[in-house]
Amino acid sequence: MTDISEAARRLGLRGAVEALDEVDAPAGSRCYTGRLRRLPDIAVSLVEDGARGSFDVDFIDAVCTDVEPHLRAAAAFVGGAGCAEDWVGWGPELTFSSGREWTVRFALAPGAGELGALVTFDGVHVTGVDDLADADFVD
Repeated sequence: MTDISEAARRLGLRGAVEALDEVDAPAGSRCYTGRLRRLPDIAVSLVEDGARGSFDVDFIDAVCTDVEPHLRAAAAFVGGAGCAEDWVGWGPELTFSSGREWTVRFALAPGAGELGALVTFDGVHVTGVDDLADADFVD
């Protein structure tokens, strides 16, 4: 196994996320991208708006260490209870914000538009589901 990246170590993550690198971000924000150590096909991003505080690294580690129940819950909200186990082929991507807000984007969710579906969590509770085809983007 690869060692935890310097960025992950600096943030205080203990190893559930690997190859975490800082990437360009708008002024006042910090952004990092990496992969789950145990499930390397799952991308992880951390986006911190300087005005909102810092990452809850203990929470991020806990979610990333045991992510499957959260992905099953997210898949059930996107495709119904019968789809809870189907998340594996949906290209999940996790994004954590400051505090305990985070999202799962299913790039290949059935029935979702070409941009996929986004499931929003507050802690471990799903608070919303959006088809990204319906999103309004600002240039």
